[in-house]
Amino acid sequence: MWVPILLPLLGPLIICLLPCLKSLTDSEISKLKTEILKSEGVLNLVSSNESHLLDLALAEKLDDLNRVAAVVSRLGKKCSEPALQGFEHVYGDVVSGVIDVKELGFLVRDMEGMVRKMERFVNATANLYGEMEVLNELEQATKKFQHNQHEESKRAFEQKLIWGLSRYLRQPKG
Repeated sequence: MWVPILLPLLGPLIICLLPCLKSLTDSEISKLKTEILKSEGVLNLVSSNESHLLDLALAEKLDDLNRVAAVVSRLGKKCSEPALQGFEHVYGDVVSGVIDVKELGFLVRDMEGMVRKMERFVNATANLYGEMEVLNELEQATKKFQHNQHEESKRAFEQKLIWGLSRYLRQPKG
């Protein structure tokens, strides 16, 4: 029951979170250090100081995380669970170092698996919205043709509807 209500809120959140999570993998951090920070453009236009460049990358990742945390905080305030309503305070304590993240006890062991699951969720949500849009268009066309007295137009619409439905049913679902 809650899923249709949360989909518009969670979809953009996950879309924002996925690149952030992917950029924190060991391979992406290694790529940042060995390729991006050493690229001629970065060295000439930004800085040749690796420590400064890593500080800039960290600041960018923290900005991304703060944006996600702001959305999570807004969602938490709509919850009935007091712990979720106070997310912004807990997040503030984590950022300021009052709370050690390792002590929270819910670190994900398989981050890549979680990212794949979130990507599937985003794709399913996008497909759902696409299907809802098609359904809405069909409903509008059906209402329009119910008021239309031309039998030929009705038959053409019905044939188009049947053709579209049969094409949809033949599509492989992933």
